[in-house]
Amino acid sequence: FEQGFGFGEAMPPLKIALENDHTLYLQGRIDRIDRATIDDKTYLRVVDYKSSARDLNLSEVYHGLSLQLMTYLDVAMENAHTLLNDEDDVEPAGVLYVHMHNPMLTLQTEIDEYALEAARLEEYRMRGLITTNEQMIYLMDDTLEEQPAKSSIIPVTLKKDGSIYTERSKVIETEDMRYVQRYVRKKHKEAGDGILAGDTSIEPYRLKDKTACTYCQYKAICQFDPSDGQQQYRRLKPLNQEQFVETIRKEVDGE
Repeated sequence: FEQGFGFGEAMPPLKIALENDHTLYLQGRIDRIDRATIDDKTYLRVVDYKSSARDLNLSEVYHGLSLQLMTYLDVAMENAHTLLNDEDDVEPAGVLYVHMHNPMLTLQTEIDEYALEAARLEEYRMRGLITTNEQMIYLMDDTLEEQPAKSSIIPVTLKKDGSIYTERSKVIETEDMRYVQRYVRKKHKEAGDGILAGDTSIEPYRLKDKTACTYCQYKAICQFDPSDGQQQYRRLKPLNQEQFVETIRKEVDGE
């Protein structure tokens, strides 16, 4: 719990090499790191607590808008041997958000305490992305071994034969998760190089109906006005998971 990384922390900052021999140092604090061992391999997952509902949007990861959770996993794996004090092989297990709240349930009919608890648990179901190792999934929710179904804990649904129902689950192959980690480092490098290059262009993004301006506190300074023909949003293309994986593989391999 509360694992800090950075100068003076238990784990060092994440170093990203930039152009012209400069270096970007990332620091932060990871809410929770979970560990499991399967067949002499160590699996790590990162859990982040949020005060509002949050899910991992792969389009936002691709466009560099949501890098925090994947960066946390990268840091945990980078420092796994020091953190865990062993020499096991380390594999990514996943990244998950937990919504910390007291859910208000709206019910159409009266239900018993067991059904009420199940409905309440559903409101706490973690969201995010996990890898497709079925043994690991059973460790995250051991009720799935007895009766394959939709997990009330993690974003996974299993078929009757116990295999993953991929269309109803937020899962990714382990190799592809590693590609995501490398891609996120690439986005950090682009941001760091942009800072050093003095890039202050006013180009807020629009991704579907979401924009960078919605909760911005600096509108009076920026004075971006989309009604002005000379000022336009930087429109970003949404991607489904298949497009996301295919695109980042090409970009990472291209470098």
